[in-house]
Amino acid sequence: MVTTRSTWPPDTLEATVQRLIDQPPEPLIPVSERHAAVLIALFEDAQRIVRVLLTKRASNLNSHRGEVALPGGKRDPGDRDNVDTALREAQEEVGLDPQLVQVLGTLPPLLSIHRLSVTPVVGVVPAACIPTLRAAEAEVAAIFDVPLALFLGAAGHSQRDVAWLHGPAPGVRFRLHYFECGELGPVWGLTAAILIEAARRAFAREPEFAEHAGRPFRDLWWDGEQVAYRQRQPALS
Repeated sequence: MVTTRSTWPPDTLEATVQRLIDQPPEPLIPVSERHAAVLIALFEDAQRIVRVLLTKRASNLNSHRGEVALPGGKRDPGDRDNVDTALREAQEEVGLDPQLVQVLGTLPPLLSIHRLSVTPVVGVVPAACIPTLRAAEAEVAAIFDVPLALFLGAAGHSQRDVAWLHGPAPGVRFRLHYFECGELGPVWGLTAAILIEAARRAFAREPEFAEHAGRPFRDLWWDGEQVAYRQRQPALS
């Protein structure tokens, strides 16, 4: 288990949880017909800093090898919903008992480079369970955690604007964010986008950097033929 140093802000987990619970309801419309989910597992460290659990993926995987990620994956036929998917994957990847997770809700789904509709599930876990987690060696090379506030700060942050290269996406450009996390490598791409949004809602604070160059990343979707910025998106089953 690797732990990075705590940083701003001094918000307690209790205050953070209340903000997340108080979020107004919103439609969670999938951005693809293929579903996946990730778990944003929050806990409070000894300094009362809110932290989020991350993994470094194994180097032998077919996709995203060696990258930093949130526990999660594709929906299985036996999963009832996105919460089921996220909890099952977290148990398989890091040994997190689903019964220890207090699920607070879900965030709007984002589109992955493999054209999956990825729904973030936000939950709270006891700090005491963090040292007991064990990586599934076939999937996870390391387990670590960082302050959630990292994803709103300018320190250690960089960005670049890129074109969508995975599948047909005429003229689609978006901004990639990178956050340095020491020797385990940066948090970037979809994981960074998810955690920026989670931190914004948790702390009721905007990032210290320009999140978008134009259209928000959350407006990207796969319509079955190409990746595009949605205008009036139909609901997908």
